[in-house]
This record gives sequence, structure tokens and C-alpha cells, in this order.
Amino acid sequence: MSEYTENLGRRVELREEKSRLAAEIDALRGDLRSLCSPILDVDDLNGTKIANLGFSLNGKLERLTAINSKLAAIKEILGR
Repeated sequence: MSEYTENLGRRVELREEKSRLAAEIDALRGDLRSLCSPILDVDDLNGTKIANLGFSLNGKLERLTAINSKLAAIKEILGR
């Protein structure tokens, strides 16, 4: 398989992973919003759950940044 074809395939894979990650990030953001609802009393906040979701969100955002960098590199290689 040629390098060009490999890059095309890799781009498709990365775009699919990016879409999946974006959906996961959106869901985590929604979960965090509900856990941090301004109508909740501060005594009702679940700090452990909020921290765990925040940690998970951060990891997924870092992965998304890495994917975007790889996609930009492939775009430059392919010239489109």
C-alpha cells in the first residue's frame, strides 16, 4: 500500500475517533453541568464524582488535541 493511501486511511480513522471523542466530551460536559447545578446547595455537591468526571474530561480533551495535531499533519502531507 502506498504512503498516500495509508495517510488517507489514517485520516478516516482519526476523523472517526474525533467524532466519537467529541460525543463523549459533550456527554461528560453535560454530566458535569448537572452535578454542578446552581440550584443545588453546596452541601449536595458530590466532590469526588465531579473530580473524577473532570479528570476524565481532561484526558479526553488531551486526546482530542493530539488527534487534531495528527489530522493537521496529515492534511499538510496530503495537501488538502
